[in-house]
Amino acid sequence: MAVLGVLLSFLLYWLALTFVQLGIGFYTTLLLELDKSMAFVFSLLSFMASFALYFPISIIARKLGKRRMMLLAYLIFGLIFSVLIFVKNIPLPKEWILYGLAVVAALPLATFGILPNAIIGDEVEREERANGRQLAGMFFGVSAFTMKVGISLANLVFPSLLLVGKSSNNPAGVQLTAAAALLFCLAGWLAFRRYQELDV
Repeated sequence: MAVLGVLLSFLLYWLALTFVQLGIGFYTTLLLELDKSMAFVFSLLSFMASFALYFPISIIARKLGKRRMMLLAYLIFGLIFSVLIFVKNIPLPKEWILYGLAVVAALPLATFGILPNAIIGDEVEREERANGRQLAGMFFGVSAFTMKVGISLANLVFPSLLLVGKSSNNPAGVQLTAAAALLFCLAGWLAFRRYQELDV
């Protein structure tokens, strides 16, 4: 079923997002080599920018479609992690990079904050049209369970990857967490490609 691919993609998104939440302190201090207080600046800036995009994202999604917006969000989220992997070699002021990543992260954060529930709602309607069954509770319950599984898995996997190295002399484990999150985003993109929007 296509809905299984949607749920799998959501699980992978929650894995990647939780990696950001768990790793922002490491990314800020070990990869960007900034003061740990800048982690809060990143979180605040990305939250405020994403909140400002909620209404525009809703409008754009109506014109371009939810599928296109979600696929774009996965790719942009993956791009952020790919930058983090190699950020130590980028010859730009690290503060600029942090601000840039925070602003760029706003689009996928806003997209994933709005569209998944709308997509689950569409799947509820699709099921009702096809089989006459109203299964909203089950669909949203499974979606919430998927979120919890993604967060739980991230809390298990992330610390394990850090064992490879989480010091200024050896940040390989931190870079590995960014690489893993990049893979989650790409896998989520692939899983979501099978989704077909509901005809209105």
